[in-house]
Parts: sequence; C-alpha cells; structure tokens
Amino acid sequence: MFCTFSICSSTSFVDILPLKSAAAFSPPSGSWPLGPNGLLFDREWALVSPRGVVLHQRTCPRLVKLAPVIDVDAGVMRVSVLGEPELGRCEIALAGGSNGAGAGVSVRLCGEDTHVTVGDDDVDAWFTAAVGAPCSLVRQRAGARRSIRRAPTDADDDESQSRSPPTIGLANSAQILLVSQSSVDHLQGLVDGRRRRGRAVDAGVAIDFGRFRPNVVVSGDALPPYDEESPAWTSLEVGDAGPEGSVRARIRAVRPCERCSMVGVEQATGAKTAEPMLSLSRFRSGSRAGGGGGGVTFGVLFDV
Repeated sequence: MFCTFSICSSTSFVDILPLKSAAAFSPPSGSWPLGPNGLLFDREWALVSPRGVVLHQRTCPRLVKLAPVIDVDAGVMRVSVLGEPELGRCEIALAGGSNGAGAGVSVRLCGEDTHVTVGDDDVDAWFTAAVGAPCSLVRQRAGARRSIRRAPTDADDDESQSRSPPTIGLANSAQILLVSQSSVDHLQGLVDGRRRRGRAVDAGVAIDFGRFRPNVVVSGDALPPYDEESPAWTSLEVGDAGPEGSVRARIRAVRPCERCSMVGVEQATGAKTAEPMLSLSRFRSGSRAGGGGGGVTFGVLFDV
C-alpha cells in the first residue's frame, strides 16, 4: 500500500530517512509504500563506530551531507555526498539484509543493544571516506526491535490493548514521526521574539521542519499550532487517495516525541545552534510529562 496523507483540510508530504541521521529522501510521487516497520526502508540502515555505537549528527555532523535515494525499480539505495561529487556514490542492494542474511552483530542504539546485519568492506571504506571517520554500514534485523507501548484509549478493545507493540527499524521509539508546519512556524516566532528582546544566542537562526527529522509534515491555513497533539489526531487514516473503497490503513498516535540537542543541528550545513532547544525548553516546559521520559516534546509519534 502506498502511504498518502490527507488529514482534515490539511495537505502533507512524506519523507523517508533510510540511513539514520543522514539527509531525508523525498519520494517524487509524494507517496510511499508501507512496510513491516512502518514506511518501507525508513531508518533501515545506520553507520556505527568501530566500538559498535550508532553514529548521529551530534557527534558526526558530516552525516547531514549523505544523501540517500531509494530506487525501488532498480533494487538499490544510492548514497552520494552533497557538494562533493568527486567522492562518487555508493550503491546498496535493497534485497536481503534485514531478513537475516549477512553476519549478525550487536550495536548500541539509544543506550540499548540491538541486533543488526553488516555489509561488506568496500561499502564501509566508502562511508569511512565520506564521513571522515572509521565506520561500518549496518542494517536492521527484521523483528529485532519493537516500538514503545502507547497509552490505551477509549477506542481500544481488549484485543488491541493486549497486542504487542509493532516492530520498528533503527528509529528511536516508534514507526512514524509527524510534525505540523504551523507548529514549526510558531516555534520560529518564539525564537525571533527572543532575538528582538535581546535574549537570543543565535542571531537570525532559521527553524525549518528538517531539524526535527519528521516522516510526515502536515500544513493548512486552518491548522493551529500543536493541534497534532490533540485527541482528534489519536487515529488517522492513510492510504491511496484513489477511488472509493480503496484499501487504506490506520496509524495511531503513540505519544509526543521527546527532543534532544540534535534539533540544534542545521540540516544543510551540520552547524550546531543553541536554538531551537532554548525556546523549546522555555516555552514547551509543560510538554515534559507527555513524552514519558521528562524531556520537552515536539511532534507526535505514530505506529501503523
């Protein structure tokens, strides 16, 4: 099933993040298939250090320059380095890997051990040159990780409440992350307001949705900031916007997404800024209870 979003009167688009902490891939068609872990191939690969720790933008800012493109027809993911054509590109086969093919190892992700499969030496050499640090490409092992358990709602029956959480790839917590453009615009206004009052650390910093690494961005003139956190968004229907009666799926809200300092990485350059975390901490302090771990939240996590 191809995942297209038409929610209330808003419009939206879908981004896939096949390589964890690298640039997003925007499908030309604006839609994308669902797979066993949410959006097909989303956060399915990652780079790990020689010590087996998953790399992220906070410690390896060159990850923002890695641009993956999924070519389903050709059966490959092509990765290039933005602005550095002399490095060429690397091709990784889509088939195999996640179903258990390849050598299995354990790596550290979000403070936990998770089982993955490893690639080959030539691929690792290319990525080592691309990011300027020794690393290896790994792929999630199907069924190795599960989403965080969502809070039950009145609409759940006994069967749905007892069901195990769905599987996820190498995402931190759940299958799909949704943010709204109106919330991003509101946050930009808060940052600009701090600057006008002389309290901003970063002069003229731009806050775009890419900092939050979403899969889905919704927008619309009638969409208030943070409306995506309301009960009206607890369950959403997605699928082909085709003829009446076409097969559709339902995604369910898990909880608001807790944010870390990675929102302070500019996705175009890898430069680090104190905003928007300063404004989030100041103006979204009331959201700390919603994420489950005490951190400020922005955006909402969903599972299929």
